[in-house]
Amino acid sequence: MMRETILLLLCVLVSVAGFVPAPSICRNARSAVGTPARTSTSSLSMGFDFKGTLEKMSDPRYARVRHILVEEKGEEGRSKLEEAKEEIAGDLDKFSEVAEKMSTCTSAPRGGRLKLLARGETVPEFDDIAFNGELGVVHGPVETQFGTHLIYVESCNKPQNTWKMLFDDIVDKVSGKEEEGDKK
Repeated sequence: MMRETILLLLCVLVSVAGFVPAPSICRNARSAVGTPARTSTSSLSMGFDFKGTLEKMSDPRYARVRHILVEEKGEEGRSKLEEAKEEIAGDLDKFSEVAEKMSTCTSAPRGGRLKLLARGETVPEFDDIAFNGELGVVHGPVETQFGTHLIYVESCNKPQNTWKMLFDDIVDKVSGKEEEGDKK
């Protein structure tokens, strides 16, 4: 089942890129996985989000961000992070230091640095800043379902190997090798 799902995904990726995949490969994969009319992402055994993957492909940029997450929400979380923001004053080294001390995210030991993020991979509030926020600026406090964040956007650009990175990401998700803790 996983092999057929990967083949079907490759057919979709190849056709979106403008190439015509071998019809027999797509037919075999589609028959094993099911047709789109009969199969929803929730009915696939691994729950892979085909629509979300295609949406990511429409914006090939990747963002490199660091963040500080505190579990407190509302005024308590905002005031805690406003103090941290004043202490950081836009200095990346200081941001990393404060993230290591204060953040409750598993990225804290890495100075709050997350993996490269594709559009739509995080909650909308976080995603908006990662892809539209000014580079080199501490944004926030921003409240999400996970808590309250300070977000530092290091870069947002189109990497050279977008298709390879996307394929590697798909294989990791399908095989269950996705990095834990980098889902914010």
